[in-house]
Amino acid sequence: MGDLKKGRELASEAIKLNPNQEWYRILLSELYKASGMYKEATREFENLIRLSPANSEYYFQWAELFHYMKKYDDALKEYDRIEKNFGFSESLALAREELWLQKGDENKALEEIQKLVTAYPNEPRYLGILAETYMNRQNYTEAWKYYQKMMESDSTNGLLHLSLAEYYRLTRDYEKSFSELKKAFA
Repeated sequence: MGDLKKGRELASEAIKLNPNQEWYRILLSELYKASGMYKEATREFENLIRLSPANSEYYFQWAELFHYMKKYDDALKEYDRIEKNFGFSESLALAREELWLQKGDENKALEEIQKLVTAYPNEPRYLGILAETYMNRQNYTEAWKYYQKMMESDSTNGLLHLSLAEYYRLTRDYEKSFSELKKAFA
């Protein structure tokens, strides 16, 4: 812990010498995070956003700090601001999904993945994430719909065949499960 304290002191001194140097503030915020000083880390990200308002990564890291502090509503507000300022993205949808899962709201988490699939309807990765989400909920009918869409989009995808093998295993169609495994590793 002494090294972290010394690091914070040195980074603070560097910021005093050059208050607009973003790397010093990033370093200090990381040192605060490593020390469990999340409130102080958020203050540095506020400063970073003030210095570089076009850098979406600072907003994401700030929202992530709210996750650490279990201030989920504040994190959601930041995600809303990110979407307003920078648009919808995969990283935004997945961050929101994770947050909703942490809050225990699986339906809201599912909505985030559905938004991703709506925005990118032919992206096999997103279709797979949604299918896996339904699989985890034991909703095999809905999962199958998205596996079919994945097959239409990219029938040679090895991950698709692994997922289908699991689908068939869970639905007790072992012959098809083994067939899909062979395709996945062919």
